[in-house]
Amino acid sequence: MAGNNLYQDDVIVLKVKDWQASDRLAEGFSRAHGRILFIAYGARHIRNRNNAVVQSLTQANMQFARGQKFDILRQCELPEQLIIPADAQILAYASFIAELTLETIPEREPQEAVYLLLYDALKLLNRRNPRLVALSFTLKLFALCGTAPSLEICVCCDKPVEGDAWISAVQGGCVCSGCRTGAEADFPETARVLGRCLNLLDLTGDAAFNVKGRDLMVLEEFLYKFILTQVEKPLKSLRFLGGL
Repeated sequence: MAGNNLYQDDVIVLKVKDWQASDRLAEGFSRAHGRILFIAYGARHIRNRNNAVVQSLTQANMQFARGQKFDILRQCELPEQLIIPADAQILAYASFIAELTLETIPEREPQEAVYLLLYDALKLLNRRNPRLVALSFTLKLFALCGTAPSLEICVCCDKPVEGDAWISAVQGGCVCSGCRTGAEADFPETARVLGRCLNLLDLTGDAAFNVKGRDLMVLEEFLYKFILTQVEKPLKSLRFLGGL
């Protein structure tokens, strides 16, 4: 029956590109179906009802028909714009969050927790320092995937790390003084505390905390190297962020 081929879900659109003469091909993350690839026929026409819907970094409830290569958008409610598109910095960090999600989560793997994390993080970019939001999102996403870097336990001997330590993206986290080889980067205790705070940060709240620039740079540098070890290729959004 045709009805069995339809499904409806809340979707955050993460990537859109033009397809054929008048269509759009999009990748999104849905609440109940995970990462999906879908096509919106005729969406490039101004008068098409899906023109305003199939835009990157919007959220809406959508109905799809299942297809072999990609699903087909049938109906859609009015979308919610999750970020301020005119702000270049916010847009850059939102693009990073979207790209990291697409490169980390396999297609058709339902993870409602990732959907909720995406929604909260993208909304928070409008209210908080987007750099901190992006780092918090990164730590939380890897935690949900079971691949979080070890910031509290030595990756070599499994002993708790105390005080200043060292860190390696290749090894996957902190290294204590007894296991250090000399190839690791310095990782002060204050940077480790910052990582813990960002991992526990409530993305729906407005709690404030102090951040030292050096700790932020150290944590950020490690996480960007760690991302490369996980996705095994450079992210385009990170190159763009590096030029801001």
